[in-house]
Amino acid sequence: YLSSGLLALMSMGVFALIRDPASEVPDRMLRLRISELMVRFRESMRHANFRSYLLGRMLAAAGFSILPFLTVYFRSDSGGSLSEGFIVSSGAAMTLGWAVASVILGRVGDRKGHRVGLLAAIGFQVISLLLVLFGGGPISCVLSYAAAGVSRGGMLISGMNLMFETCPHESRMAHIMVGNLTLSIVTISVPLLAGKAAGLWGVGTVFLISLLLSVCALLWTSVRMKEPRFLSAHKA
Repeated sequence: YLSSGLLALMSMGVFALIRDPASEVPDRMLRLRISELMVRFRESMRHANFRSYLLGRMLAAAGFSILPFLTVYFRSDSGGSLSEGFIVSSGAAMTLGWAVASVILGRVGDRKGHRVGLLAAIGFQVISLLLVLFGGGPISCVLSYAAAGVSRGGMLISGMNLMFETCPHESRMAHIMVGNLTLSIVTISVPLLAGKAAGLWGVGTVFLISLLLSVCALLWTSVRMKEPRFLSAHKA
């Protein structure tokens, strides 16, 4: 913990070397009155492609809020009764998957658009859940964590870039704010509900519900969301 804290401090210190373009923007451009903020919120939510993106992200978040339950599952008999040490070590596969996805999907997104990265992230989320529902033992554990890492990396790189790129007005700050506030409804409430559901019906049922939500997120995003950089202002 001491080592990780020192590394985190060093990482944050790097930002002191970066020039912040926002410091050169007049303060009035960075601040919006409440009434102006609400106008931008409405403009964002009227944007059809942003709504499609947001609903897909919400379904995906609802379907993958159960990551802590992976440990519970692989400790159980159906998951292979793996040792705590092995499960913790398998977390390295998640970190590796996250790193690989960030490099590859970031590069692909820069060239082809980030929608493909978001679809890949949701797809690997489905794979991770399938490995849990229909597998068990050490190999399934490592692969499930690796797929989860790819999913998390894709969500961070492609998901966040799409949040920026779907902005239909000049205030990206307001757009990001309304998007994150909407997503937080799911990311805060669903883990609480999942914990209650696991206590009532078991972890397996929670994984099955998560898989169904994840498949819905994949289908919705692939059918309804368009690549923002290929949309004209009239079609947006």
